[in-house]
Amino acid sequence: MRDTATGRFLLLATALWASVQIASVSTARAQDAGSQDAGTQPGSLSTPALADSKAGPEGVSLTALRAEAGDVPLWQRGMSLVGLCVMVLFGWLLSVRRDKFPWRIVLFGVGLQLFFGVVVLKTAAGLAFFSFLNDVVTQLLRFTSDGSRFLFGNYLDNEFTVALNVLPTIIFFSSLMAVLYHLGVMQWLVRGV
Repeated sequence: MRDTATGRFLLLATALWASVQIASVSTARAQDAGSQDAGTQPGSLSTPALADSKAGPEGVSLTALRAEAGDVPLWQRGMSLVGLCVMVLFGWLLSVRRDKFPWRIVLFGVGLQLFFGVVVLKTAAGLAFFSFLNDVVTQLLRFTSDGSRFLFGNYLDNEFTVALNVLPTIIFFSSLMAVLYHLGVMQWLVRGV
């Protein structure tokens, strides 16, 4: 009984969090589009919305990206495959019990990596989905930047310092992950994978 109530709560919390993120990204895109139309802020942190299904990051067409990738010789592409094999070989060589090496898990991970690479690089839907995820993460970083600006004020404008620029981001994401672990969202995600 308690597990179903907890599961429902986690599902509701995840849906609420996702809707807030979608709303914030949509709002940020609308503000960026409005400010670019007005010409007030030419530079923005978020990637522009995809104009059509053939558009890539920063307005580069997928056709141009594929044509550029077609110029790469086959031996250079094969070098990537050799690199993957060498990484798996290093994992096997550095394992304590080579006879118990989890080949199935390792090869599944490499295959999953290949699948995501093909989806992102070869399909417009994958590019649009990961572009949306990029916008969500960019919005989270924008929240961190706004919080740092509120806390430190004009000190952020003087020069780049690790304490004022990098550490607040680390603290923010650590806090976010701690809250998600406390709510059980991360355990649910890891169990789902």
